[in-house]
Amino acid sequence: MTDFIYDVHHVARDLDRSLVVRCPHCQDVLGIEGGELDEVQGEQYQCHRCNGWFEVCSEARMIKGALPANKGDPNA
Repeated sequence: MTDFIYDVHHVARDLDRSLVVRCPHCQDVLGIEGGELDEVQGEQYQCHRCNGWFEVCSEARMIKGALPANKGDPNA
């Protein structure tokens, strides 16, 4: 885990209609607080598995189906 706050560009809905994202640090899928995409854009969250921080990008988009992998290191 690094101290870098990575951007998340994709948000999806889980079976219970809650919002989920993929952690850019550990690639775990986790639920985030908020009911609609515009409520979470620009918000920062901490992964409960790896303790890494990420921000839902202001240009993030809602996708259907499986979340793609996030490339965590923007310089890699």
